[in-house]
Amino acid sequence: MSAEIKDKILEFLVLDENKHYKYREHKLRKQLLPELNDDQIKKIINEMISYDNDLFWHSKPNSNGSVIIKKNGNTKDFLEKGGFTKLLQDTIERQEKEQAREDKKDENLDLNIISTKFNIEASKYNKKINRKLGWFGVVLTVLSFVISSLTSGLFSSDDTQSQQTNPEVTLEQMQLLSKEKDSLIFLLNQKIESLHTPIMSDSLPKN
Repeated sequence: MSAEIKDKILEFLVLDENKHYKYREHKLRKQLLPELNDDQIKKIINEMISYDNDLFWHSKPNSNGSVIIKKNGNTKDFLEKGGFTKLLQDTIERQEKEQAREDKKDENLDLNIISTKFNIEASKYNKKINRKLGWFGVVLTVLSFVISSLTSGLFSSDDTQSQQTNPEVTLEQMQLLSKEKDSLIFLLNQKIESLHTPIMSDSLPKN
C-alpha cells in the first residue's frame, strides 16, 4: 500500500495543472489523500527522499520536520520505469528467489543425509550377506570334498577286487552318493537364497 501511495503522490506532482506548484503534506491531504493525516503523509515523503534525494525537488525540513515538494526532471522518468510499485515487485521476486534457493539447499541436504544413511545400511546388509555366504561356502566346500573323496574311493585299486566280486553293490553305492551330493547342494542353495529377504527387510532404511 505504501508503494502505491508514493506513486500516487508522484503522479499528482507531474500533472500539467500541478507541475508549477509546491505542496506540503496538509495540501496533499486535502487534494489527494484525505484518508491519511499530516504525520502519515510526512513520513511517506521522508521515506521517498531517503530512497532518492533527487527524485523531486524539496525544501529543507522546518522545525516540525515538514517539507515542501515539487516535481523535477527525475520524477516523470522514475514513474515511467515503474515507480515504487516496480521496486516493491522486484524486491518480492528477489526474496522469493532467495527463499527458493534456500529451500533447494535444504532439500539437497536432506537428500544427502538420506543417501548417506541408506549407504551405511546397505553396507551393513552386504556385510551380513557376505558373512552368511562365507560360512555356507565353507560348509559346501567341505561337503563337496568329502563326497568327492568318497566317490573317488570307489575307483581305488582296493575297490577293483570288490567290483569284480560284487559289481551291482558298487553301482548302487555310486548312485546313492551322487544323489546325496545333489540333495545337499540343493538344500544349501535354498538356504542361501532364503537369507536375502529377511536381511533386506531388517537392514534397509524404512520410510
